[in-house]
Order: sequence, then structure tokens, then C-alpha cells
Amino acid sequence: MSDSQKADELGKAIAGVENLANEIKQISGDIKILAINSAIEAAHATLSIQKLSEILLDHLLVSQCWLVAELFTIEAFRNNDYLKDLVRRTGMPNVYITDEDGVVQYTNEDEIMGWRFPDDPKAQAFVFRELLTRQNHVVCQKMQQRTSNTDVFKFVGVSRKDQPGIIQLGIRATDILRYQGETGKVFSVIAQEIRKLSDEVAEVAKGLTNWLSDIKVLMRDS
Repeated sequence: MSDSQKADELGKAIAGVENLANEIKQISGDIKILAINSAIEAAHATLSIQKLSEILLDHLLVSQCWLVAELFTIEAFRNNDYLKDLVRRTGMPNVYITDEDGVVQYTNEDEIMGWRFPDDPKAQAFVFRELLTRQNHVVCQKMQQRTSNTDVFKFVGVSRKDQPGIIQLGIRATDILRYQGETGKVFSVIAQEIRKLSDEVAEVAKGLTNWLSDIKVLMRDS
């Protein structure tokens, strides 16, 4: 591949990442609107708000998964140091990226490195193995206990773009589960937490933009 072709390929990948960053910014605004709505809803709408929260969380995590998938189309970014730096600077949840057999090759969670998505259909993580054989596919899972330990997580995943594999993001659901049991306070708590989530998402987009700017400088100077 010629230098010009490589430059074009890199430019397209970076443009894709920038588009996803803009989408994350839009999600931040949507979450903020949800926070306002949840603060004024009556108690009988608790279930509805919880469902909307889950939908928005799915949307956010899937967008971040596609962001990582886009980055991994660039060979230079297939590096655990880059991945950890991305997670640290953007506040992104835990990331797990596998090979074609479902074995984790890249992650910011060192103890999960080398862990394999199970073949047992009864296992929590089994459903994500379908991403190994399907292109441009998405799997969103409700909060539940993860296969690798006893923690309760919310997971989503997408197919790798550069090769067969899984790109999964996971976020601990402990706090969300606790809030579900506090019916009397649910709206004030949800409103506060969703507003915090909105601010965190905005920081993700800001951190991603700054990180991407640094990467562009490195690429230009190399």
C-alpha cells in the first residue's frame, strides 16, 4: 500500500471516530433531557423511566463500542497501552477485545486478559460469541452477574471490523440495582444520577476529542 493510500485510510478512520464523538455529544444532551423529565414524573412512571434509562445506556455503550471498532481498523492502535490511555482519558467503561476464538487480547482490566468467552449456552457471556461469526452485529445484555466473577454488570458488544472478534464494553450495575429498591426516592435519585451520567458522557466526548487531537499530531510528526 502506498503512503498516499495509507494516509487516505487513516483519514477515513479518524473521520469515522470524529463522527462517533459527535454522536456521543448528542447522547449527552438526550440524557440531560431525560434527567429533567425524570425529576418531574410521578411515582407511577418509575418503570417507564428505568426502561428509558436502559435504552439510552445501550445507545451510549454501543456508540463507544463502534468507536473502538473503528480505531482498531488502524493497526497502530491495536495496542493495550493505547487502549488503556483511551479508557483513562475518556472515562470509558471497561473494554474487552477478543481474537477470532473469543479470547480476550486487549483490555484495560488486566485480570481478564486471556479469558475466553464460554461455549456453554447457559453462561452469561455466551450470547456474545455470535459476534464472532456475524459482521456489523450488536448484542445488548440486561444487567446480570458476569461469568468471570460475581460482579453484576451491564454489557454490550459489537463485531470487530478489522477481523473476526468481539468488542465488548461493561459497566458495573451495583448502584443501579440499589436504586431500584428505593421506590420512595427513585425519581430524585434517578434524576441526579442521570444528570451525572450526562456530565460524564460529555467528559467522554471531550476527552475523546482531545485524545484524537494528540493522535493526529503524533501521526503528522511521525
